[in-house]
Amino acid sequence: MQLWLAADSNRQPMKSDRFSLTIAAALALCGASCSSSPGGGGGSGSASGGKGGGTSTGGQGGAASTDACGSPAGFTACGGDVTGAWTVSSSCLGFSGERNIEAISLGCVTVSVTGSVQVSGSWIANADGTYTDQTTTTGEEKLSLAAKCLNVSGTTTDCESLPGTIQALGYEKVTCTSAAGGGCSCAGTINQKGGIGLLSSDPSANGNFQSSSGVIATGQDTFTQQPFQFSYCVAGAKMTWTPKVANPTTVTGSIVFQKGSAVGTGGTGGVAASGGRGGGGGTVATGGAGGGTSGAAGRGAGGGGGRATGGGAGGPAGGAGGSTLPGGTAPCDIYAAANTPCVGAYSMVRALYSAYNGPLYQVRKNSDKSVKDVPLLAPGGYADSKVQDDFCTGGCTVAKLYDQSPKKNDLPLTYPTYWLVANPPAPASHAVATESNATAEKIMIGGHAVYGLKSVAGAGNSYRVNAKGTAVGDQAEAMYEVVDSKVYSSLCCYDFGNASTTGNPDGAGTMETIYYGNATLFGHGAGSGPWLMSDLEAGTYPSSNKNDPNIPSLSYASFATLMLKGFSGDRFALKAGNAQSGALMTTWDGKRPSGYSPMKKEGAIVLGTGGDGSFLGTGVFFEGAITIGCPDDKAVDDAIQANIVAAGYGK
Repeated sequence: MQLWLAADSNRQPMKSDRFSLTIAAALALCGASCSSSPGGGGGSGSASGGKGGGTSTGGQGGAASTDACGSPAGFTACGGDVTGAWTVSSSCLGFSGERNIEAISLGCVTVSVTGSVQVSGSWIANADGTYTDQTTTTGEEKLSLAAKCLNVSGTTTDCESLPGTIQALGYEKVTCTSAAGGGCSCAGTINQKGGIGLLSSDPSANGNFQSSSGVIATGQDTFTQQPFQFSYCVAGAKMTWTPKVANPTTVTGSIVFQKGSAVGTGGTGGVAASGGRGGGGGTVATGGAGGGTSGAAGRGAGGGGGRATGGGAGGPAGGAGGSTLPGGTAPCDIYAAANTPCVGAYSMVRALYSAYNGPLYQVRKNSDKSVKDVPLLAPGGYADSKVQDDFCTGGCTVAKLYDQSPKKNDLPLTYPTYWLVANPPAPASHAVATESNATAEKIMIGGHAVYGLKSVAGAGNSYRVNAKGTAVGDQAEAMYEVVDSKVYSSLCCYDFGNASTTGNPDGAGTMETIYYGNATLFGHGAGSGPWLMSDLEAGTYPSSNKNDPNIPSLSYASFATLMLKGFSGDRFALKAGNAQSGALMTTWDGKRPSGYSPMKKEGAIVLGTGGDGSFLGTGVFFEGAITIGCPDDKAVDDAIQANIVAAGYGK
């Protein structure tokens, strides 16, 4: 699926190889909605902090006059010592003009915006250069999108499909309606913890700050890693900030803090803790799995001989829990028995054949760029992540994933594609292909600590090979993957599957991949996602319809099994399930979308981005395989899911 437009003569050069999703937010318009205290009224009123985290009840009445939310009269960025606890006593900031939205890849580079936000809460600076941001930014922005903004990747979308894409900029909610004369009128609601008025897809609630020459930097942009900056001045117990932001958006006004009256840590200014993934309970099997052909012990406490033919002694009591997978044959053994063999079998965590004894993936050391293969603990077993840990002192990236199938279609970092280049600097709207951080996601599986492969939006984390033996044209294929169910994005595209060999958007039907996320621009299901869809190029489809209210959003606690079955002829199917328990559910089994039969598959394998290298999707991959031929037998799919569950994700 192509994420970006063809070159736009109005497109401006980017300042970084990655796209900034952070936009300086505008703040409350002066007048009735402006939170500055009435002139001449009070002194420094006391904060109501401690319990509710509210704003100052009195404020600095009449301390600084403003002109339509412009900078306070006579304001000079004088700098000063920011150490201490500060509560927002007033905020009066606004914005207008053109905003660069290149990061979300619509058919236009900028849109007209107006709006305002208010800032409340507190900001605490420590003597060691760290800070805690307990502010809340609220308000609304209005965006006017020209008709050309709807022309995306050679496909015309509609206003109804835009909100999820625009929301990725950091809005709590976005609504869009058709505008007279074409284009869309959109409104974005802002309700953000942290960030002090700077709208962000990932606002910072704490971190390091730097101050020099009347400028303070606090937090940083998710993609460019550049700091957020404000001009500031400390005068006694009062501190004033004005945002320093890049054009084209015009931001005016200031945020005024009062020292010594910070909100309490339990108040609304506090950072809402996101629920972490609960640790899985330890495996308590009392009998080790039989030796069988591998002779390996099972997980858990040692016991008598297993049930396998020729079962040997169980694992030693209190040991590491063994290293061979439970549950009988592995996914690619199951596919082979159905006469639909794997032609690409990849995993960061375990063997996908019961007899496989090669490396799973290769890591590259950040310091000297040397490489090391990560093996299995035993044939048919789990990853020996200690090899990675011992080698990767100072950090590593994932250099490639080994194909466990006889085809040896190993997945290295992608070659240059339509939107990814091999070496910096990247042209405008493009990015440099970059290997994934090898330690970004660590989980437990079957009693063993292992790592996943994380693709980060904007980072160009893409792996690709022009494969041998894969389905081409209208040939049948099947594929599955196991992913982190809670890591996804509303931008295109996090894919795994069959893609174009050219790395270009070669037209409808030239690719067939699993897509997981809640992007709405090219298709969606019911609710707010995430959805399992098939990226078929020029559209992500949850069914034969681009937008289908009968296709449910998915909700799994930690891990998801995703499956696509691409039959020859006018049929495809999608299945999903909890990778920790239960069976798969069929979300679609029927005709392909109009214009997608016969298929024109080209046979490359891609992981982490769209078929043309579109790089704003996010996800974590643990294992997956692609076959030649498609088993039309529910028992095969059920056996794959049962094997995944038996592997013990999260345990």
